[in-house]
Amino acid sequence: MYDRADTESLWSQLKCEGVSGPAVGQKLSALPMEVTTWEDWQARHPDTDVLSTNTGHQRNYRSNPYAGYFRQPNLMFPATPLSNALPLKEKIIGVWDEATALAIAVSAFGRKSGEIEKTINGKKVVVAFDAGTQTIRVASADDGLQWMNTFWFAWYAFRPQTELAR
Repeated sequence: MYDRADTESLWSQLKCEGVSGPAVGQKLSALPMEVTTWEDWQARHPDTDVLSTNTGHQRNYRSNPYAGYFRQPNLMFPATPLSNALPLKEKIIGVWDEATALAIAVSAFGRKSGEIEKTINGKKVVVAFDAGTQTIRVASADDGLQWMNTFWFAWYAFRPQTELAR
């Protein structure tokens, strides 16, 4: 992300901090989010309103423009360091506090829906997986933990000392 208005700084979304310009080293807080189907979201949050898909841009919001990229193993751009502990594009939830990082991968669920509970420095996180929708999300987390949905290669490139939940 590049902030042209206030700081003229470049921000890393994976590191959650400024990486160049006056904001270098300044931390960002990750906002909770998840990647799921609209049907799954509606089932869990039936009172959700959608403002509009009329955004002024010609785009089919019912199709995923990256579906082909997600299906093939190659990366669009080089990333270092890489780890072969998981397939590069395996979906994970990355969880961290000020001292420790943890990755919980879809494969940790063994293709079955369920929850995994982990503790990071005394703080608990529960990650849920739905095998039907292939959705991985944080079901609950103690204060002081942050998390994001991402791919293994991206998470590892920024947090190579991460613990991998099995």
